[in-house]
Amino acid sequence: MASTTTTTSTASNSPRSHTINPTTLPISLLPDPLAKRYSYCHGPLVLSFYLIRFRSLVADPVATMGSNLPYVALLQLLFCVLSLVPAGASPGGEKGERNTKGGLKRKIPGAAKNGKEQASSFDLSNKLVPSFLAIILSLLLPPIPLTIIAILMGAPVTTHLPHTALLATHLSLLITVPLFYTHGVSSSAWYEISCLYLPFDPAGAWGGSIGALIGAWLGAIPIPLDWDREWQKWPVTVLMGAVGGWCVGKMVLGVWIFRGRRLEMDEVGEEEWHLVEDVKPKMQ
Repeated sequence: MASTTTTTSTASNSPRSHTINPTTLPISLLPDPLAKRYSYCHGPLVLSFYLIRFRSLVADPVATMGSNLPYVALLQLLFCVLSLVPAGASPGGEKGERNTKGGLKRKIPGAAKNGKEQASSFDLSNKLVPSFLAIILSLLLPPIPLTIIAILMGAPVTTHLPHTALLATHLSLLITVPLFYTHGVSSSAWYEISCLYLPFDPAGAWGGSIGALIGAWLGAIPIPLDWDREWQKWPVTVLMGAVGGWCVGKMVLGVWIFRGRRLEMDEVGEEEWHLVEDVKPKMQ
């Protein structure tokens, strides 16, 4: 009597399997030579502004950080308008579809057009309105949770609260303006942002965000050291560390090293981050 054996194949559990189904594409640059050029210049330009204002920051942190906010917002607005594709922009023609690392594709508005047709279909008003909205949202929404996070990580609670609030506002302008401009208020996109799961992009927006967080954390190291320097007071080193980390992350992490890749946490009990090649997102 012949016996039959039934085998059941099961999917292997990969230690690096995705816990989040990606729904976002890398932030794209506009199909314009000026967009790429200004994207490269934007980081050093913002860093130079903070360095020029460094002495004033050390002398009077609250007044200087407050007076710097309009200029930082203006620089971020220029970056969005000149370099980035806004959220909800209508896709261009077939030539606007281009590959990114990891097999992702994104249609760039107006990429199939040129000359007057491109200018008329993607004029300045279509960029200014979402850029102003991005700045308003960045000034209203993220500073409060960022202030709470700073306090939980050791910022003074009973004193220097204006210092911490202004620090959080500067971080919000650096980190979230390009994200609001390109992703709007999409719940799926902001879920991935909160999980640090956005793909690194050629515009350097996400790389700058990660770099700013790392730089702010490293910037707190000199504060307790016994050097007796005036610039060690809260939150001078944290802000400058965040700006320096943002510039490095924008210029290096997203554009050259990790472009088209995502950070993913290991699922097998080890809380460590891995870089994974991007996969085609499931668009909802």
